Amino acid sequence: MLKNRYLILVWTLFCIPTVQADISAPVVQRDGISEYRLENGLRVILAPDAASPAIAFNMLYLSGSLADPPGKSGTAHLLEHLLAKGADKQLIEGLNRRGIRFNATTSYDRTRYAALLAAEQGTLDYLIAQEAERMRNTRFGQAELDAEREVVLRELEQTQDVPLTALTQGMLAAAMPGTGFGRPVLGSREELRRIDVEDLRAFYARHYQPGNALIVITGRFEADKALQAIERHFAGLPGQAIAAPRVATSPGKAAVARTEGGNTEWIALAYPLAAASAPANAMLAPLADILASEPHGRLYRELVVADKTAGVVAQTLSFRQGGYFLVAAPLAKGQSMAAAQAALVAQLEGLARQPIDEAELQRFKSSVQPAKARVLKDHATLADLLAEHAALGDWQLFLNHYERIARLTAAEVQQQAQSHFRSDRRIVGELRVASAQSAPREKRDPAPAASPARSSSATAAPTSRVGDGAEPVDLAAFNRQVMAVESTIRRTSLDNGLKLVLRPLPDSGKPVQGVLNLRFGDETGLFGKRALADLVGALLARGTQSHSYQQIVDQVTRMGATVLIKPEGELLTVHFSAGRDDLPTLLELIADILRHPAFPATEFDLAKRLRRTALSQPAAVAALYLNRHAAPYPVGDVRRHAESAEMLVALRPLGRDDVLAFHRDFYGADRGEFVLSGNFDPQQVERQVRRLFGDWNSKARYARPARPYRNVSAARLHVHAEAPRTGYYLARLHFDAGSQSQEQAALFIAERILGRHPLVSRLGQRLREGEKLSYDVRTSIRVDPLDHAGWVAIQADYPLGQGRRLADLVKDEVARLIEHGITEQELEQARQAILHERRLNFGQERGVLSLLQRLLHEGATLQPWAERNEDFARIRLEQVNAAIRKHFRLDTFVEVLADADGETQQRL
Repeated sequence: MLKNRYLILVWTLFCIPTVQADISAPVVQRDGISEYRLENGLRVILAPDAASPAIAFNMLYLSGSLADPPGKSGTAHLLEHLLAKGADKQLIEGLNRRGIRFNATTSYDRTRYAALLAAEQGTLDYLIAQEAERMRNTRFGQAELDAEREVVLRELEQTQDVPLTALTQGMLAAAMPGTGFGRPVLGSREELRRIDVEDLRAFYARHYQPGNALIVITGRFEADKALQAIERHFAGLPGQAIAAPRVATSPGKAAVARTEGGNTEWIALAYPLAAASAPANAMLAPLADILASEPHGRLYRELVVADKTAGVVAQTLSFRQGGYFLVAAPLAKGQSMAAAQAALVAQLEGLARQPIDEAELQRFKSSVQPAKARVLKDHATLADLLAEHAALGDWQLFLNHYERIARLTAAEVQQQAQSHFRSDRRIVGELRVASAQSAPREKRDPAPAASPARSSSATAAPTSRVGDGAEPVDLAAFNRQVMAVESTIRRTSLDNGLKLVLRPLPDSGKPVQGVLNLRFGDETGLFGKRALADLVGALLARGTQSHSYQQIVDQVTRMGATVLIKPEGELLTVHFSAGRDDLPTLLELIADILRHPAFPATEFDLAKRLRRTALSQPAAVAALYLNRHAAPYPVGDVRRHAESAEMLVALRPLGRDDVLAFHRDFYGADRGEFVLSGNFDPQQVERQVRRLFGDWNSKARYARPARPYRNVSAARLHVHAEAPRTGYYLARLHFDAGSQSQEQAALFIAERILGRHPLVSRLGQRLREGEKLSYDVRTSIRVDPLDHAGWVAIQADYPLGQGRRLADLVKDEVARLIEHGITEQELEQARQAILHERRLNFGQERGVLSLLQRLLHEGATLQPWAERNEDFARIRLEQVNAAIRKHFRLDTFVEVLADADGETQQRL
């Protein structure tokens, strides 16, 4: 085994830098994917698809946290933060202006810069040029390091309060203390403090060069032009191959990790694996499904159905030089960690007594068989898989994986399971809820509640060069595209009132996507029935009069389809997808689920039990209290935002007869919407939908429960949430949204400038980049045209003890926006970013489907959406600032701080 690994390493070292006389000649081709290599070692993987609506781009460096210097964990990740801003610190702003979605991440084996962009050669050329600049010409000093280190510490605190993340890291640390996977990717607080600027410069010089990098591009682009751009910008850079840092393989000895963190108790087991490229991993792949999937998973039945845990997950952590098979389960109040661990051990290490059978393996295979075709037609998913598997050693690994699974036998899976799941290799993880007193708090220098006043808003946002080559959106062409889509849409209604929007795409090779909304009841009829309504929706797919829950899951899996049912008070939403040939069968199944549910007693009791997990996460607690303050509906009102304890009280007396009666009286399709997009026959679909739902009417009176704009009094609430290190801030500026369209466009622009992106906004610059108080601060905006209620929401994480200071800074920044408005430069940047982003979203089938669903409910076509594009293009500075002064008022500003220092939650 060691000899084979050595040969692979030698092949890599000698073959990567091989000179290629002609970059246009691929060195590997498979399934429409081609790999090219430059003379300096840069690898390029291209998968062009003329049918894709956009481009996915990845710049990958084959060095991650495993390459961190001794005693300085977190180096690779800290450097990623610094480099994400680009060589001239303007990259993020340039990406934002072009509507490019971007992200950067670090793992053990790689550092990855990913982007999704419109299918334009000029935009792709810009991105390629910027990546070349990032590779060799980025400069940074001690000041930049000190600033970004504080941001990383905020990220570290945030992840330590995520239960499964904290538990997994604790287990890896116990298995490999101080080395390899035992060193956290983000680093430790102590070792991050040791990293100096010379460490980062040395890491940058060694690892950020062509011989250690590869580019992945998928979607709609011309391969020849992409290669020419890559060669033009990268060919002159020197490069050499770098051997991956050797990691001491896991000793495979038993270990126990006891950790405190998060707000939910967890129990987990992990077992070491070989490198990701090892054939044994393909043989173990079915086990996550066989063990943990619902409803057939062995652990699901043994733990969840038997009320020993509140859930169960199983996953493979695959790395270039090893990995782990992990199973974990959260515990509800009253459930025993010891009993859950014993059940986990009995199932995993007792497989010899209950061998894997062919039926279990075949069920997994049936879920994998449709996956390859879907992946190859989805440019974003394909880019992710190519990049991640390249980091694991070979981008072809995931394709090989499909082939190996097709040949698997139950005996092979059984053999590998017995070999890996042994007590002498078992790593146990126990996560206990941490108290605020036990969690370490960083000492921070005292700071004023708000930064010194500024004379104008011009310094509030990052400066950038508007004329940096960013092409403005061709508005006329964009709106022609929008109206061309509108012309292909068939809008109709069934005799019972069900509204249909059908968007046929004859040339699409992707699955057909659809949404079905069912609306029922009114405020009076649904009073006191919110918990019952949600319970009914949760039970629908758990068995019909002709299909068991397992049969439903198996049928959907075999088709490679998806069905997601989401109940929300007076609304039930069904999201679904299927291939063209399987769509009729899926629609028949959905109709059976909705119209003929069996509500089996066993599933009824289980569904009620799974809802007993208490609401404790800071974000959820903050949302509950803000909604309660802004919309104080009484107990029993279907519009009320109810916490888990309140819902449990309402659930307790409910019986199966209540569920049957609610479904009989309230369910029907007469007040609903059906939206479909993809390659289908619209006449055939309309006939089928008419047959399936055209005679199904609710017996209950329907009237949409109104949630009108109301005058909201300003308030700041500090409430208790169970997170030992961090808190969550949520605020809203409420306004009447019944204004003219151009005023609404102005408010969208103002919201974007205030905080839409954590790095390119006023709040981001002040709270993240300036004060280092938050890792993720951002805003969003909602405008409800039916109820005329609108708000701008602001959310941010913060270190425990710093919530009030953060809230003061946010409020100060909002006050500055109201008083001083925005600048002409900010307006132009936001205008172009919004238009580019709208065009990118409109090119995605999912984006158009979501838009059509919303517009159908509002009774609108795409025409007003196109007119909104015109509003964004034509709006003037004085109009934006006037709208800000008119609609943004601090006397409607409601803020909630949720953390461990907050007051004990009280009923509102």
